[in-house]
Amino acid sequence: IVYGIVTGECAVIVGSLFWTILLACYSGGQLTARMSSFVRSEPTKSRRVFALQDWGETCCALDFNSQFASRVVPFLNLTVFGIIFAINGWWSFLAACMVVQAYLVLKQSAVHLEKPWGWLVGIIEGVVFALGTALLDIALPGRGSLSSAAWVCVLSVARQFGLRRRMRDGMIFKHLSVFFMCLIPVIVLSIICKSVSSGATTKNFTKFCNVSEPSCKYTAVPYKDTSRSIWPQCSIKFPDGDGGNLALSDFGLFSSLAYESAGTIERGLEAYFPGWRIDYRQFTIAPTRQGWSAAQQRKDDLDWTTFYEFTDAANTTSVFAVRGTQYLVDVVTDIGL
Repeated sequence: IVYGIVTGECAVIVGSLFWTILLACYSGGQLTARMSSFVRSEPTKSRRVFALQDWGETCCALDFNSQFASRVVPFLNLTVFGIIFAINGWWSFLAACMVVQAYLVLKQSAVHLEKPWGWLVGIIEGVVFALGTALLDIALPGRGSLSSAAWVCVLSVARQFGLRRRMRDGMIFKHLSVFFMCLIPVIVLSIICKSVSSGATTKNFTKFCNVSEPSCKYTAVPYKDTSRSIWPQCSIKFPDGDGGNLALSDFGLFSSLAYESAGTIERGLEAYFPGWRIDYRQFTIAPTRQGWSAAQQRKDDLDWTTFYEFTDAANTTSVFAVRGTQYLVDVVTDIGL
């Protein structure tokens, strides 16, 4: 809340107030839920119903502690996501996190009130989530399949009915696995949000100096004949169509030019390869929010690649140079690849 007030971020203030009220209601509601459960725990129902409740708590992890352990991880995960969304001012994503967190808190608070029908509620909840996940898996554009959806249903049934028992020897491995599984999406989402929110922030990187400045000085490197080198790749030549040849070192220079800023790349191309020109350039960085909205309205896919087409003066040879990882948005592309 203090951070939101200092920075003037309304989304941070609203999110912080929501989480504070949510935790306060959860803490206060636990005492009421336990007292109601104690009053209702009289054996007025059938013994079979209570036996099913015991089965659900013992074999299907429907007791309070097990459900709390399974819900606290997604709650903390959504809290981190909500903080990221709040800092970037993305109200719709923040609202989605709030809705899911409110459901988790209300569901955990109602564990004592569900007795002795908690086993039935747990089964229904598990079936609904399993079917919903399977349907999303089928409907996923380009990646949905019936086989993966079937595996989701099979593993969900196995987890729901009996394979959720606690094993002391496997708890450390389980906690470590959950930690790293949650850490990866947090890192990826942080990179994506940072890339989008800091759009149009370019790096004025160049390895060339301005010849008009007194401190600018280039050192000539003498030519060295590599035809007798013990490494065969050093003597490989590629004809350029104009009577000349390009070596592997020349392609390395072309690649390095792809990392130059938009204002210095032509000067670097002239220094390395006099007479060559840029026939085509695709220079993109993280888009701004306005650019993202415009692309969505045009129904265009955002292309976050950067490459250049260099052509010689005789118009006989073209070399394509693709930029590698330089910005955060390039990290997102690497992850996608």
